[in-house]
Amino acid sequence: MKKYFNIEESLLYLNKNIDKHEQLSIRDLFVFAAKKVIQPCFFYRGVILWQELEDEDGEVYRNPSFSGYLTANDLGETLLEFYDDDLDFFKIKWVTIVDPIYSELPDDIKKIGLYDERNEVHNLIDIFYRDSDKYENSFTKIIDQMIDKEFLSFVHTVSGWVNIKFSSAYFSRSELENLKSTSVMPENIIDVKKEITTREKNNASLIIGAMSELLKIDLTQPYGEANKQIRETIEKMGGKLSKDTIGRWLNLARENIK
Repeated sequence: MKKYFNIEESLLYLNKNIDKHEQLSIRDLFVFAAKKVIQPCFFYRGVILWQELEDEDGEVYRNPSFSGYLTANDLGETLLEFYDDDLDFFKIKWVTIVDPIYSELPDDIKKIGLYDERNEVHNLIDIFYRDSDKYENSFTKIIDQMIDKEFLSFVHTVSGWVNIKFSSAYFSRSELENLKSTSVMPENIIDVKKEITTREKNNASLIIGAMSELLKIDLTQPYGEANKQIRETIEKMGGKLSKDTIGRWLNLARENIK
């Protein structure tokens, strides 16, 4: 039985037998993850760095052949943030092992650091070579001896985050089954679809601010004449918004374009 579902498979599973207007989108799924209703993970195959437990100042070790499923406490928030930025990947470094497929790590090691040596190693070596008297004139030595403990400690501290494609993101079957089986599943979906994030509020307020500049609308008095004109226009269009609602949005737009 399949243990992990990718994003597309997760949506197909959750949306089965759900009315079309209530079905989840990718963003809805990520909102659930950001709220920690379900915990995402991702598949990773590559280099990792790790230390002995409770030994933050100890030696750093390198494992060049790890593969398995990993997660992080804030992974849901990370997925949502990068998705809202119209990206198809996310950045991450410190992770927890969920399900190792191949690993030579000690069984008690759960937290590890990801390390993309293809992208990072030359930059790190350059920094280390430039700033360290100890390794002056030993550029080749560092390249040839990547398991040097002091160098790995340096890498462990300053190496950049690793890019992971959304296509590598997964949800476990058990997480999805728990969400699917809850009696309030449709209501949860509706709540997610109605929710507007701080990022979306800021984006909307910037758009309002830009339109106000184009139309020469005065935002310094969000409950004044501009408010009245907007309210009357909305009513002509068949809608209805209160003075307070319009004023709050105009005020938010004014704050964001200062």
